[in-house]
Amino acid sequence: MANLHQDVELMESYRCLQSPDRLKELEMMYLSFVTVENRNKDQIGVQFLQKWMERELIMFKRVVELSSAADDEGPILLLVGSDHLWMLGKLFEAKGWKVINPFASELTKPVH
Repeated sequence: MANLHQDVELMESYRCLQSPDRLKELEMMYLSFVTVENRNKDQIGVQFLQKWMERELIMFKRVVELSSAADDEGPILLLVGSDHLWMLGKLFEAKGWKVINPFASELTKPVH
């Protein structure tokens, strides 16, 4: 679990927040919402996920539109909270794009 504390380096906190295990935990948590109902048996978990997915798809669509309008096909830097990474990553990879997590431990090892 990420620990934002003065004794923990900021990059280490970001690595923890975006580690594959943490992203898998987030994915499982969000997908577990499909079974959440209130006392009236309203599917409030599904309603929440519909709004969440709509937001993810809007972000995805906007990035695709911006990349299509660009003159070059260079890299795109997209800054989003870690809760968005699992779904947006899947959407971009399904489009055939290579998704790079800049905080992945193999990319951020300190140089001595």
